[in-house]
Amino acid sequence: MGTYSHVPRKVSKDINTCSIFPNPNTGTFSINFNNTQGEKQIAIYNLEGKLVANYSTTESVFEVKELLPLGMYFMKAETQHGAFNSNFVVE
Repeated sequence: MGTYSHVPRKVSKDINTCSIFPNPNTGTFSINFNNTQGEKQIAIYNLEGKLVANYSTTESVFEVKELLPLGMYFMKAETQHGAFNSNFVVE
């Protein structure tokens, strides 16, 4: 598994409107890419920066169902148009 590294990248207008809901959640949540087209790479990291989940999708709304321990996580989504970084809480 990888580790989290925040490297500034160009953020497009479309991907900038990406949202996670609900937040906080129980490990089941949706990522809404607001009709951003194309392949999306999604990586989820724990607070230690370790990769805990990795996905690839072309969907505008992607459903995540993970059995994650309680805590805060970071999500990094990348498309051909740019990147989006966010955090969420599992409670």
